[in-house]
Amino acid sequence: MEAAAQARANTTPELLARQRRALKPTTGAQDTTNAVVVTEASLRAFYEQHNPANAAPDRLKTVLQHYDGRHDALLRHLSKRYGA
Repeated sequence: MEAAAQARANTTPELLARQRRALKPTTGAQDTTNAVVVTEASLRAFYEQHNPANAAPDRLKTVLQHYDGRHDALLRHLSKRYGA
């Protein structure tokens, strides 16, 4: 029964909202372009929840390199693919 409670806790709306906020666009104090920034840590947290196979460090680096400078496109892709 404890495993079931843990599984529910991992999919609570609060947890999903925290993950979305972690992947939301951020702006720097000097940056006025409202650039989207996805960090390796935030991407790892997202993949650990939605697709643990992609949470490997080499995979994260590959994804971040592929979307370098286009993190807004990465967020759109993740949202479309995983519904998050």
